Amino acid sequence: MYFFYVDESGNRNPSAEQDSPFVFVSLAIHEFQWRRLERNINARKLKLIGDVHERTGLEFDLNDVEVKANTLRMHEEREKHPFFKHLTKEELRAMTELMYDQLQLCNVCLHAVVIDKKCLRDYLDTEKLSKKAYELLLERSERFIDAEHPNQNCVFILDNTSHQLNHSMALKHSFFQRSGTSSGLKLRHVVELPLFVDSRLSNGVQLADLCAYNVFRVFRDQDETYSYFQKVLPFVYKNPNGGAQRLEGLKVFPENHRWQELVERIKKERTRLLSQSGST
Repeated sequence: MYFFYVDESGNRNPSAEQDSPFVFVSLAIHEFQWRRLERNINARKLKLIGDVHERTGLEFDLNDVEVKANTLRMHEEREKHPFFKHLTKEELRAMTELMYDQLQLCNVCLHAVVIDKKCLRDYLDTEKLSKKAYELLLERSERFIDAEHPNQNCVFILDNTSHQLNHSMALKHSFFQRSGTSSGLKLRHVVELPLFVDSRLSNGVQLADLCAYNVFRVFRDQDETYSYFQKVLPFVYKNPNGGAQRLEGLKVFPENHRWQELVERIKKERTRLLSQSGST
């Protein structure tokens, strides 16, 4: 069984911030690797909780140590955070590196859907855009499992945001399971409805949040050399039997999007990084 941890970055309203993308990301983690992910990250969080307690006398629990991209990046966000404002620069750096280290240690595979809102047709409102982005992410996940692990199934795990949004996502999921996607793909490996979890306690969703922001940042700034994106780029799925010009784990919609040249540079950069590390 594979767990697909899902998170997003950007504004899903197609009429807002049109120069910026909307991004959906999923991280595929095998059930046997899940315990390692939890053990590695929670051990560091509990150590930080103890260190902060020694310095301040304040009591914290794991749900107080939710790792989010905004908190790690922005000083003003950390200063408002009841826990992270007590961390030293070295502690923050080590926590950040530990999160990204799990991509390799736990053999994580990343899939990303990027929506170019500036090139969408007028009829695509917020609801239709969300449905399309989720459909494309389901397709990436189904094809990955079918190609790499055809005897496995997968379940989607999402942040528990609101009853209305959870209900909407579950309805979309159920529809695609029953009817397949608009491209005719049947979801033979995606089981059950999505599971909605408290992101404050889900290290998988927190890691997906970091990865989603990195993808968002690269497409917003059109700069594939962003250092934290380079930490996740080698884990974007590419079928070893696919064509040299394909990168199955990255889907940009619609087809006439503005970032054609950027996508080609991303592919070349991924090849360079893997060659540099000695990976295949």
